[in-house]
Amino acid sequence: MNKFVLTFLSCCLSVPALAVETGENTSADDYEHKPKIELGVALGAQYLADYRGSKSYGAKALPVPYLIYRGDRIKIDRKGLRGELIKELYWEFTVSGEVALSGGRDDNYLRRDMPELDSTFELGPSLNIALDGNVNDDGWVLRMPVRGVFGASLSGVEYVGYVFNPKVTWTKEQHEEKDWRYSTSLGVTWADESYHDYYYQVDDEFVLPDRPYYNAKAGYSGTYFKSSITQRRGPWRYGIALRYDNLSGTDFAQNSPLVETNDYFAVSLLLARTFWTR
Repeated sequence: MNKFVLTFLSCCLSVPALAVETGENTSADDYEHKPKIELGVALGAQYLADYRGSKSYGAKALPVPYLIYRGDRIKIDRKGLRGELIKELYWEFTVSGEVALSGGRDDNYLRRDMPELDSTFELGPSLNIALDGNVNDDGWVLRMPVRGVFGASLSGVEYVGYVFNPKVTWTKEQHEEKDWRYSTSLGVTWADESYHDYYYQVDDEFVLPDRPYYNAKAGYSGTYFKSSITQRRGPWRYGIALRYDNLSGTDFAQNSPLVETNDYFAVSLLLARTFWTR
């Protein structure tokens, strides 16, 4: 499934890399005047670090299928993949998910001779509360997703850990002459020990003179700011997304030899075209 495109459709970036985020809203009127299914092709590109705390950056691009599905309960659209379990005027309870396409590269010096990081996907419930209207309108929404994280590779799927990712999100949409959407979020992340182990722990077998042993702990995992804009003109959709994380105050930023910096940046671009609708 194409998670890279869904990242932009959800107008966000996530930890530790470009990802899908779900559980946001679209009005009933918006869905009534659009096809239920759209299929196409997209090209996504991103420039980001191997993982948060790394100074090793790289660019990636990937052509992928493009899918929009506007079902009654399950939806895949510019705001991601989501299942609406309970929906009220001012709050909703959904199933939300994210996918990070890029793990660490095998030439990362700090992680030399250590296992390469896999791409990950996340899935779990999210409680969303409107702060200045209702959950279907533009404006401010408090989102509180809790998700299990899993690493995926050709050899299989493994459990990584879980994250709690509360954030305040502001969105603005326009559906007249130009169909566009702007979103910005400010949030914090907490994660369990297993999740921090995956990225920052150094076991005895990987200790080197310049890479001491480190046992990661559960807890605070950083703050972040993200902003994006997407626009649609006819069958074409394009967008840009920016993200900044700060790791100051985290235990792994202070003590893990795999962390070089407290700052993390990511830039992502999208170009997509729809070829079939129904």
